[in-house]
Parts: sequence; structure tokens; C-alpha cells
Amino acid sequence: MREPMIIVASVILSVTLSTTAAAAAHPAPRPASTDCRTVEKDVSTLMETRTTSPNISAAKLLFQVGHMKCLEGYDDDANKNYAAVKKLLNSDQQRVPGSSPKP
Repeated sequence: MREPMIIVASVILSVTLSTTAAAAAHPAPRPASTDCRTVEKDVSTLMETRTTSPNISAAKLLFQVGHMKCLEGYDDDANKNYAAVKKLLNSDQQRVPGSSPKP
């Protein structure tokens, strides 16, 4: 009689702990101040007009990362990427992601 009670109690405890751990591993996205889809449209239009920019490849990469974050519901992070895209496209100097300027 004791063994089945111990097994049932351990199963209930395991299920409770696993659902709690799963909920903690994936926090809910925060509400954004600006909808990323509207910002994405503006940035997409800017990218279409700045096709000759020396930073277009880096901008496309950041745009894709922002698009994925927007789809996942992380609007604030997506908007940060879109702001970086705008900065890259409005800059005249070529910027390579991950490099620092030389003095």
C-alpha cells in the first residue's frame, strides 16, 4: 500500500516541477511601445530606396533578425534591430558588423 502511494506522489511532484521549469524557461514577451510591424514596413521601404548603400548586406541581415524577433513577439528587440538598420542605411561609411574603427 505504501509503494503505490509513494509512486503516485513522486509522479505528481515530477509533473509539477517540470511544468514550472518549462514556464520559467520561456518568459512571456513584454508588450512593446511601438508595433514592430509598422516599423518593419518603414524600414523595408527605406531598404528598397537605398539599394546602392555600402551597408545593404549588413542591413539585410539585421532586418531578417528583427523580422524573426517580431514574429516571435519580441517587439522591443525587433525595433532595436530596425533602428540599427536605419542607422546603417543612413550612414555613408561602410560598417562591418563586429569590427571596431581603427584610429
